[in-house]
Amino acid sequence: MTNLDSRIAALASSFAERMPGERAAIANALSAGDRDTLIDRAHKLAGIAGMFGRSDIGTAALELEQRLLASTDYVEETERLLDLLERR
Repeated sequence: MTNLDSRIAALASSFAERMPGERAAIANALSAGDRDTLIDRAHKLAGIAGMFGRSDIGTAALELEQRLLASTDYVEETERLLDLLERR
């Protein structure tokens, strides 16, 4: 394994370890009706998840962000993302 491979593996591991915290933050924001936090978290996950082999999380996060920005119902998308984050 090269140094670059080792660094990527460490970053992927760190990403996976952060998922419970991300899930909790998103769940709390949903409960509080905090759309700004939901948009911020979804945007960040949409941008980075695919790089670590979690395109399912990235796609769900992007769909959530789009719903929030369009001011349409977003509960189903949030619950889908929460489910994916729980599976790690």
